[in-house]
Amino acid sequence: MRCLVLLVVLLGIPYAGRAAELAVPIPEEELKGGATTTRDGFHVDFQRGADVEKTPDGKTYDTVWFLVGAIPRVGDTDLVSCTFMAFDWRGRRVAFVGIQPRYESDPKRPRLFDVTAERGVAKRCKLLFSYGARPMHNIVKDYIVPLADHLPPKR
Repeated sequence: MRCLVLLVVLLGIPYAGRAAELAVPIPEEELKGGATTTRDGFHVDFQRGADVEKTPDGKTYDTVWFLVGAIPRVGDTDLVSCTFMAFDWRGRRVAFVGIQPRYESDPKRPRLFDVTAERGVAKRCKLLFSYGARPMHNIVKDYIVPLADHLPPKR
């Protein structure tokens, strides 16, 4: 029995490296220029505001907050996740964090997500909304929304 398992493992190793090559890429659509709707029915709504915060040593800095609503269904797909992505000044992704929606008992109402960030950082952040097919919710399309296009005016 151990020999059979070892044989299966050894034969599978050359093919394991090709798994990424064989995977089908997930289509992405980035909403640019402040767009909130796509042709296929995706819609996102922003409520936003700005605050001034203080550091422990008394210095002030600007923060922005967003309450983002995303529709629960696009066509035959369901909203599976919302991910906050932050990038450094070179465009490298430095954070990739899943965001939990606020509780909503009505499955037809938009899912609401809270995001707060320092204004300078928010200019380099995006939200990734992933939609999956039923019944297993495997991801079939991603929508990317840059926060820079939705920043509130300074206070």
